[in-house]
Amino acid sequence: MHVELDIPHPIESSIINTIDFLRLLSILLNNAIEATEHAEKPAIKFRLVNSPHALEMHITNSSASESKLQTSQLIQKGQSSKKGHQRTRTTHFP
Repeated sequence: MHVELDIPHPIESSIINTIDFLRLLSILLNNAIEATEHAEKPAIKFRLVNSPHALEMHITNSSASESKLQTSQLIQKGQSSKKGHQRTRTTHFP
């Protein structure tokens, strides 16, 4: 698997708790890894950018899936592209 990591500037402080950040990062990277399992050329790109008011994570991955979800589907409650993950869970951060 090809992995690209881009963190252009040091991350000095964040607006999110470290444990919450690591939990989100873990979930997003696990999903990206799972999506690449059957890809012809598995690849993940990760970019982390810190600004005064936000911490941005950009994760892009290859996929073997021919079907693409529409943006409108992604924001609908209960929608998932993963089999067996049709229930929606909500996580609240302080």
